[in-house]
Amino acid sequence: MQKLIILKPESIVQYKSMIGVILDNEDDKLTFSTGHKIYRIKEKDVKIPSNEDRDNKLLRDEDLKHLAYEHNIIDIQHRDKVDTYLSYVTSYN
Repeated sequence: MQKLIILKPESIVQYKSMIGVILDNEDDKLTFSTGHKIYRIKEKDVKIPSNEDRDNKLLRDEDLKHLAYEHNIIDIQHRDKVDTYLSYVTSYN
């Protein structure tokens, strides 16, 4: 089981219908990547996606998830069912 932790939510934005990450911000121009392509766009042309859209995109798109992880925008915690259950049980002892 994976749990995504968003470290820099301001770095995950939406440009038109695409959700991606900001890799660089220089002179009012953003370097924006969807994990598949890189764009140079104006800062005023992006908006913040809903938390639900952002989370769904990161869970479905392995390339974007990997890119966001490599740029310290997200962290990925791996949990297996046994550890989760044992943590739950020991919290009541």
